[in-house]
Amino acid sequence: MSKIIDISEFNGRINWAQVKKAGVDYAIIRAGGRYGISGQIYNDDNANYNCKEALTNGIGIGLYFFSQAVSTYEAEEEADFILKFIKKNNLKITLPLYFDSEYLNNGRHNNLTKEERTIIAESFCKKIKKAGYKAGVYASLSWFYNQLVVERLLKYSVWVAQYNETCDFKYKYDIWQFTNSGEIDGINGKVDFNKFGTAPKTYSDKIKIMAVDTMLGKYGNGTKRVEALGKYYEEVQSLVNELMGG
Repeated sequence: MSKIIDISEFNGRINWAQVKKAGVDYAIIRAGGRYGISGQIYNDDNANYNCKEALTNGIGIGLYFFSQAVSTYEAEEEADFILKFIKKNNLKITLPLYFDSEYLNNGRHNNLTKEERTIIAESFCKKIKKAGYKAGVYASLSWFYNQLVVERLLKYSVWVAQYNETCDFKYKYDIWQFTNSGEIDGINGKVDFNKFGTAPKTYSDKIKIMAVDTMLGKYGNGTKRVEALGKYYEEVQSLVNELMGG
């Protein structure tokens, strides 16, 4: 299983050779952010070093921008910031470029509506995608559900944070941030750990039809259903459970 970390200047001066030796395969690195009160964009002071050292040591990278955008113009400005950073440093990007959407004390975007916040995230992603990179959105599970129109963002890469033994996000996700208190050689203090998500199971048209018929009562229940579906029972029942939210 691939080891993925995400880091910023707050993780200090990282020894990337040790990080690689410890088994890390990928890193999502903060390129910059926007201040919550002034709205000014800032550079992550260690971004250039982290990107180049990670790549030198054979670690694939993605980038994220800590957004406080309150308009589509600002979202596109944030996307431009990342794109210019990549071009200036001639970086090879493996993972997506993420719009980091989360709560900040006194944050200038805290009072946006779900619709407004989603339009802003979409604007960032569209600009990144137009430039030829894979775009995505990072947020906590609750933020995705309550502060964004999550269904509109599923066409982009989803990076979800939930500090738990399992990820309860009910949609497809690409990366799951499962702890912010990991420890690894080469980094002093705690670090965020992530895992790749699992793509949702796909079903043949035959199984889809059988699942619908099952919900309509064609195959009965209990033992009768098991016998009627035979070798298709487990797959059909799995899809029935998904469709019924079970």
